[in-house]
Amino acid sequence: NYSLQEYANDVIYHIQTVCSDAGIAPPDVISESGRAIAAYHSKARNAGVVPVSCTRAQNVSKPRGAPVGTVQIRRETTIKVRPGLPPTS
Repeated sequence: NYSLQEYANDVIYHIQTVCSDAGIAPPDVISESGRAIAAYHSKARNAGVVPVSCTRAQNVSKPRGAPVGTVQIRRETTIKVRPGLPPTS
């Protein structure tokens, strides 16, 4: 009897174990709900489908002299999602 969170943790653990045994870096796992939450908290909250950029923190920087909230993103992947919050239990 797994809860959804226990199942997700188990899947991630096994992915990391298999990658480690094979000597390769494990992939980044980004959930659909995480992308939807990011879109929900953006200015495009009421749009139908919103592009969300995903990258590592090290690839995000603030250009010198740029206004607050302006960032420069390198090596991103853009994914389109519908904004929303996960259902509360």
